[in-house]
Amino acid sequence: MAFIAFTEEEKTTAMEVDIVTYLQTRGETIHREGSEYSWQAPTGKVSIKGNKWYSQYEQVGGSTVSFVCKYFGMSYPEAMKSILEIAPVQMPGSPRLLRKVAEKKEFALPEKHTDMRKAYAYLVKDRLINREIVHNFASRGLIYEDSKHNVVFVGCDEEGTPRHAQKRATNPVSSFKQNVAESVAEYSFHHVGTSERLYVFEAPIDMLAYITMNRNGWADHSYVALASTADRAAIQMLRSYKYISTVYLCLDHDIAGIEGGYRVADSIHELGDYAIWRLFPKNKDWDEDLKEKNGIEPIPATQHPKIKYVAQRCAELVAIQPEKDYIYQVLSRAKGYLIDDAFEKLRLLMEKVEQVEQPKQKEQQLINMAKVTLACCNLRMKQFGHAGQWVDLITSMQEMYHPHHDVGNSDTQISALRKGLLTFEAAIKKCNSVTEREINAQNDAMLRLGVHCISAACAVHIEAEQTENKTMILQ
Repeated sequence: MAFIAFTEEEKTTAMEVDIVTYLQTRGETIHREGSEYSWQAPTGKVSIKGNKWYSQYEQVGGSTVSFVCKYFGMSYPEAMKSILEIAPVQMPGSPRLLRKVAEKKEFALPEKHTDMRKAYAYLVKDRLINREIVHNFASRGLIYEDSKHNVVFVGCDEEGTPRHAQKRATNPVSSFKQNVAESVAEYSFHHVGTSERLYVFEAPIDMLAYITMNRNGWADHSYVALASTADRAAIQMLRSYKYISTVYLCLDHDIAGIEGGYRVADSIHELGDYAIWRLFPKNKDWDEDLKEKNGIEPIPATQHPKIKYVAQRCAELVAIQPEKDYIYQVLSRAKGYLIDDAFEKLRLLMEKVEQVEQPKQKEQQLINMAKVTLACCNLRMKQFGHAGQWVDLITSMQEMYHPHHDVGNSDTQISALRKGLLTFEAAIKKCNSVTEREINAQNDAMLRLGVHCISAACAVHIEAEQTENKTMILQ
């Protein structure tokens, strides 16, 4: 969508629009829970009160505009326009705000142009999409050129009725991209095949670029372009076509795409038992890979800084010889109940974390806490005759880390870590675990505590780097 200069009054108005009212105008189901409301998002229940929302599952929240952007896959300008359509308006001569009663509009495809010359030129010449692939979708009415010379990507429901459309400018220097009003996010641009495979992309162009580079037998498989990083269309594909059992997440190789992949994977796992694989483009996205293949310099991929940090810390832990590590030795020589000694060590380290001011020292104490969780798990497994668990435990810990759940600054994370430590310790003391199965369940919880320690250390590290960079700029 082209740049729109919203007034301060419009921005304030949009932020204050009641979220329940917005959802009702879109035909969504909302449930009342005391003084609040709840809405079932693809990623779990969202609590709503007035113009505020919060997702307990993702531990994020905000106001109306961020809600619409996140859960309906809209850009900021799209969300603002959508919200302002139902926003309170000041009536002449009235001192109070009255809400417009917005009639729900029917979805309608943009008017077609008489030919597709500009659409074909844009897709084939500018975006390097294979002509036969474009023709395949165009012949089914899923790609066409509208009267304003935008290329339109159409998504249909199970009966073949158009329910979603995204417009994109055919001028290669324009960034215009917009979902048609009243598009249903569940039915964005897609192709239904007969195999068990589903490939998931952020945008139609990426989907077509990938197919262009992997044309052999492409039509046998299913593909969907989310038109964002929201998961609604992918979930709908799995609900509609039960024979799909394997999902390939092909989102962008940048921070938003990486975190979006984790969110989509979580939603799919909640839906059922699916094999989920992650396919990363070499560059930022599949369109950039196609450019590189044709000799055009691509936009490079962006690594996720938190995932990179966690991987580095785990690699350092793997390199440790646990029997020679001080923390491991302390716990292995414990004369009392191992889990009690582990919690005592964790409490002491937690106090150091909260007392020291130097970021490096704080970060190291948090890593030491992670070491305690690993040592405790390793020693408990040895009690059952399992040797060589150190590397396996670290691998499990690294796999437990999901960056989209890693929210909050270092102070928030450290405060939550202390509460988590106390809660876990109280839960352990309430039960007398004696079976290997029960010990394994406790070890998983202990490892998750270790993941939280590394996550908090990461927050400390990144904030210290940001402070250092600001100081360098000021100098």
